[in-house]
Formats: sequence, C-alpha cells, structure tokens
Amino acid sequence: MTFFTKPLTAAALILTTGLSPVFAQDGMMWQYHSSFGATVFETHLTAVYGVPESDGIQFLGQCAIGAGGPYMVGEFAANVGARPDGSLVDLTYIDSRGQSGSIPTTVVGTNREVGVSGVEFVADIDDPFWQMLRAGGLFSYSLPGGEIASMSLAGAGEVMGQLISDCANIGALPTGSTPPAFPDDVSCHSIFGMASQNGDAPQRVTFTNGGDGYRALFWMDYGGAPVFMDHLEPGQSATYDTYLTHPWMVTDGPGNCLEAMLPQGGNDSYMFTAANQFFGAE
Repeated sequence: MTFFTKPLTAAALILTTGLSPVFAQDGMMWQYHSSFGATVFETHLTAVYGVPESDGIQFLGQCAIGAGGPYMVGEFAANVGARPDGSLVDLTYIDSRGQSGSIPTTVVGTNREVGVSGVEFVADIDDPFWQMLRAGGLFSYSLPGGEIASMSLAGAGEVMGQLISDCANIGALPTGSTPPAFPDDVSCHSIFGMASQNGDAPQRVTFTNGGDGYRALFWMDYGGAPVFMDHLEPGQSATYDTYLTHPWMVTDGPGNCLEAMLPQGGNDSYMFTAANQFFGAE
C-alpha cells in the first residue's frame, strides 16, 4: 500500500500551477480527535487541520482497518475543477525543508455539503509522508492546472504523532470511553460557567430553528466565551461537527440567551423551540 513519491523542485511546483501560493485561512489549527467503540471498527482516530467547530477543514487524516490490519487515509481540500469523484490525479507537494514529490490521489467529496472536498490517498502507517507532516514549517501542494494551497505544520508533530501511534496500536486501545461529566441541567443560567473541554468524543449535530423568530447560534470556546457560529430564520437548519464536551447556546435577535445544550452521543439533531421572551428595555 505504500505509495512512491517522485522528486519535484520548488520551481517545478510553481511552474506546474503558474500561480502564487494561496495560504490557509486564519484560525486554522491542528487537532486530534479520538472516539473509542466496542471494537476497532467502531473506534475513530482523526487528525484535522482546520477551524475548530466549523466545516473549514483543509486536511483530514484518519486511521482505517483493512484485511491486513490498520492503515492511514489522508484527504486534502483542493479545487478539483470538473473532475468527478473517483478520478485519479497526482498531487504535487513541497515543504519548508525542500522535501518534495507527488502522490497518486483520488477525487472525493465533490457532492458533499459537509467535510473535505478535494483528493484522498491511502498509505501505510510507516510511510515517510506522515513523518514529513510532523516536521513543522509550511507544507504546499497543488493539482495539475490548479493553484497552490499551503498549510502550517505548527502543531502537526504532536497531533500526527498521536494518530500514528494510536493507529499502530489500535487493537490495544481502551474501548467505550466516557466524556467528562457536565451538569445535567444545562441552561442559560449555567452556560456562562461552562467552557469546551478537549475533543475526544466527536458528534455531528444539525441545529434547527423551530422557534418563532430569528435565532443566533453560539459555541462556547475553551475559555468559556461565546463564539458566533450561525444565524437561522424559522425553519432553517445548520450542521456542525462538534463534541460531547462542547456547550452551545441559542439567542434571540437582541442577543438574549433562550436555550443552551450539550450534544448527546448518538443524537445528531437538536431543535430549539423556546419562544421570544421580554427581557426589559435593551
């Protein structure tokens, strides 16, 4: 399964695209997420480079199980043009140390509403490519005829190292992990004393506005501060990849808290229905 890279100079990468590098958006960071199931097939190990609590993902690395044991799958966000899913295309790359090459990839996600739309490749756990992502600096890549995308590798060393180690030892990992306890009665009274904790138990949630007016959706960050994520008119929905230990809050137009919640394992939808309330003069 190990793929072979072909040497490519920095000049060749620029000439391949004919464009200047396009750097990743602000707010992106490396994150590691693990969710342990009853078997290795229900255990999910994922490395992400993207904006926390959003669909802004540039790289996704995951552990997978095959007939011969565990291996790794990587996805890079890229503009694939008119190429349909399943198309084969070489991705060329270079890092800050001058290591370069190309890898065969498959176009994926062109019809996805959530997740990475770009290219996917598979490689053995011990493939040198994964170690290159741990080296730090800047990593740049492109598809034939496309612009160059770049991403920072700051923080990738620890995240990718954990993914590689856990994937290699997935059969020995614990099963059925339990997220940290939170108050049972999450409410507008308790939400401002809560903050997001780690990211060990991912859960995708679709939020639907079943209320009687405009609603704003907020995620409580790691410091306990509300971060605006979306606005929804009655009947509208929004889907986010979040975690069982990350609180969310819903407000009305003036910004008053109406409801608060923590995602629940296996529950992929949440409808907020609290009516507008009169909080006095704004």
